[in-house]
Parts: sequence; C-alpha cells; structure tokens
Amino acid sequence: MIKLKGKKAVQGKDVDHKDRNPANRAPSNLRIQSKKENRGRNK
Repeated sequence: MIKLKGKKAVQGKDVDHKDRNPANRAPSNLRIQSKKENRGRNK
C-alpha cells in the first residue's frame, strides 16, 4: 500500500483486507482505514 498510496497516506492507519483474508494481497482487496474502523470491524 505504501508503494500505491504513499507513506503519508498509510502512516498511523491500518491496511484492511476487504474480504478478511490476509493471504489475499491483491490491490483491489486492500483499503486504508483508521485503526478504530478496522479493528472494530474485525471483532
């Protein structure tokens, strides 16, 4: 994600896997979210 979006866009945030499968690292499956949003969704 750093290569795609830049270091500033990712700094202090989480990279979320839309399908919740960490093995699926396709760029279309990744998104940048705040830590609160990402960790709340994955409970």
